[in-house]
Amino acid sequence: MEEALGYFYEALAILEDLPDSEDNRRRRLTLVLDQTGGFHYLHRHEEYYELLLRHEPLALEQSDSGLLGAFYVRLAHRQMVFAEYEQGRETARQALELCERSGNHENAALACDHVQWAHMFFGEYRRAHRYAERALEHLAVSFDPMAYMYAQAGAALTHMMAGRWEAALHEVDEAVATGTERSDAGMVSFCNAIGAQVCVEKRDWATAIDYGNAAKETAPTVYFRGFAFGFTAPALCHTGAIDEGLTILEQIVPMAKAARHEMAWSFLAPRLVDAYVIADDHSRAHQTLLEIHGAAARSGANFFLGASGRRLGEVALAEGEVEEAVRRLEAAIETLRASGSENELGLALGALGRAKRLMGNDMEAAASAQEALAILDRLGTLEEPDRLRHELAAQPV
Repeated sequence: MEEALGYFYEALAILEDLPDSEDNRRRRLTLVLDQTGGFHYLHRHEEYYELLLRHEPLALEQSDSGLLGAFYVRLAHRQMVFAEYEQGRETARQALELCERSGNHENAALACDHVQWAHMFFGEYRRAHRYAERALEHLAVSFDPMAYMYAQAGAALTHMMAGRWEAALHEVDEAVATGTERSDAGMVSFCNAIGAQVCVEKRDWATAIDYGNAAKETAPTVYFRGFAFGFTAPALCHTGAIDEGLTILEQIVPMAKAARHEMAWSFLAPRLVDAYVIADDHSRAHQTLLEIHGAAARSGANFFLGASGRRLGEVALAEGEVEEAVRRLEAAIETLRASGSENELGLALGALGRAKRLMGNDMEAAASAQEALAILDRLGTLEEPDRLRHELAAQPV
């Protein structure tokens, strides 16, 4: 891919030296838009963003609404990567209108993907699924591998955030099968990595490692290897390999931040926090959580806002700061309940029950623990329900 981008810059320089004409401008713009995968999968996000801005005047003068729509699709993608979800959603909606009007189905599907992911981050899960379905309708007319991969991965992550494990893994397995059939190593790797992430949230460590190893086997670039290793590492931490898992995460998480892939960082950084907690490094866990929580508040990413609030409450509880724990957990529960992020809601309720018990409020503690157990049992989350049952059995009647 590095070599291909080198050839791209050479070709662009040649076109820029040719006499100016409408046809030449269109060729230059089309050439830039065709480089999305190369720049994205090499984590050269800011470079591509600057390249797009440089060519925006060419895009705006085009009479072809489909080509202008394709430009806005790529601009929206950069905004989403930078965790500018509101702006990315609005740009993608503009792109979608242009692409649908012109019959540009591949780029219409990509626009749907970006709107889908924005709704997912906002905790608007039903709307996210509607745009995933709309993307697939366009892809049935004209298939695009990146658009399909993001539609399926986004659907899987949306189900994951709601705690629907089977539905999430169904989307993953379907995409892996499609990627295998099309010999698309990137799609196979990325979607297997998403499968690992789903299983980590479920606390199914063995299956997470299976998905993660499958993702590693086919990862074609550092972009894909980062997700493969990053989403496998938490399962390693939870199965006795804390040194290995923590080392991986301490390498990958700063890389995502340095590349300004804020969206990827938002998924990977909480995994680093969990590793710090397992290693009893509450200070670094707390500092990283404050960064995650602040970023989620700024971007409107309600799942991560609630999940980081839950983790901040648990860290405060581990440090004996019970009142701070209750404050964090109650705020997290409100956010998670509003979005229907049920697994995180169950975890937060369980932690609140522990905090209330330490404060001597046994009735509220039991009520929180019982609600948490009912949610997590229904979802099929592993480990935590057994812990809650044990705690409830130990509580005074």
